[in-house]
Amino acid sequence: MPDEQPLSPLDAFAALNLRLDDSAALSERGKRIAMLTDARNYYDGYHPKHLTVKAGEFDPNIIINLCRSIVNKSVAWLFGDVLRGEFLDFDLRPDDQVSDDGAEPGDYTEPEAWLTRVWMANGGARLLQRLGRRGAISGHVFVKVVPETDPDNATGLPRLVVLQPDRVSVVTRGDDDDTAEAYVIEWAEMARRGGKAVQVRQVFARLDGAWWVGQFADTGRGKNKWVPTVEPAVWPYTWCPIVEWQNQPNDDGYYGLSDLEDLTSINDGLNFLVSNTNKILYLHGHPKTIGTGFEADAVQDTAIDAFWTVPNPEAKVYNLEMQSDLSSAANLTQFLQRAFWDIGRDMDLSTLQDRIGQVTNFGLRVLASAALEKLGEKRLAYGGGLDRLNRALLELGGYPQLKTVVHWRNPLPEDQTDEVQRLKAELEMGLVSKETASRERGRDWEEEQQRIANDQAAGTNLGALLLGSFERGGVAGPLRPGGPIGPGTPIFKE
Repeated sequence: MPDEQPLSPLDAFAALNLRLDDSAALSERGKRIAMLTDARNYYDGYHPKHLTVKAGEFDPNIIINLCRSIVNKSVAWLFGDVLRGEFLDFDLRPDDQVSDDGAEPGDYTEPEAWLTRVWMANGGARLLQRLGRRGAISGHVFVKVVPETDPDNATGLPRLVVLQPDRVSVVTRGDDDDTAEAYVIEWAEMARRGGKAVQVRQVFARLDGAWWVGQFADTGRGKNKWVPTVEPAVWPYTWCPIVEWQNQPNDDGYYGLSDLEDLTSINDGLNFLVSNTNKILYLHGHPKTIGTGFEADAVQDTAIDAFWTVPNPEAKVYNLEMQSDLSSAANLTQFLQRAFWDIGRDMDLSTLQDRIGQVTNFGLRVLASAALEKLGEKRLAYGGGLDRLNRALLELGGYPQLKTVVHWRNPLPEDQTDEVQRLKAELEMGLVSKETASRERGRDWEEEQQRIANDQAAGTNLGALLLGSFERGGVAGPLRPGGPIGPGTPIFKE
């Protein structure tokens, strides 16, 4: 049997396009796009309205968008508060350093400055927030690295393009669901001729150990309908320009899990309940007046402020009022809200509003244990993704073989007194050094040491000055610019 000849890059891309257009692949991609669209709609507040409303009638439907709250809170816990200017702190380490425990960072001032410059040029903290929201809503993060040499990049620095998850597909190996063979970005654009929308595919495929890039347009002509608009070419780096990672781990698929898994139906139930309650309150806020024991024409109007009389002494007139205070509806509302946050593994701080000052740091960590567990999973995923992203950027900047160590912030509010007392006790017992305690309090040890030395030197100089003046029989005057210091000058002026 003759040896099979390897496919040319163009033939390999053609085979990949046929695989993407297989009915099973199209069906799976359609289901995923529908799921992503649904999740995005819930985040944006486009929830179903459960009560039918006729034209001109009062609309009792209420939308309480807990989906947006849990996503935004999850992103804030992961990346910090943008309003306070919080940004990820990171160190660089050589690739061959196995452990980061106890290791002192080397002098990577130049690559760190360059990396920070690239991130800030791409949006800084705002870019991180976008990555976090895209991942939390869709379950997966896709970032395209565009080198500064790309003709479409006029910034002079590498660009980081946060991709729409519903436009990206991943093709995995048949025998390995965890390894990507190709990434496909698909979109519609207007043709230069005819003004019709044309479907375009940009494909990044691994061929013979190297990444290749090609772009194709849909002609709609049979199996070979995809014609190259940019001929396939080898990517000049060992890494793929698409950097991606899961939002939360998914053991049954390539794409990660969204923060909204199992939550949209609970949000629907809550909206249905409060909408019904709202309609009941609206109807009974305008109660119907009921009369029994008389005919309508027996009601006689008087001249006393529209006062009515009925000749029949057995007649009754009363308002039809609600017989319940809707406490069961209120209890069910609270139950659904608690279920939403519990299943979403997050913490609703509104439940602590009556006793917030009584909760210790330890108690708060216990209450937030599920949220912290979810945060730990997301830090593993996002930390690895950001490391791969930074490796690509550093190589583009001429700083290869460096890895990123992210220093995550503590998302929980803390009683500073408790923290200081804990560190003081550990210092007195000799469990930690002053340097460790200083770093745990968020201070730069070397900078603080220099400031302390300066303060001590200033105190020593002032003491020597006062002592010398006293020995000469005088006292020192106030230390002010241009003020004389000598005998007879009082320290304090009356």
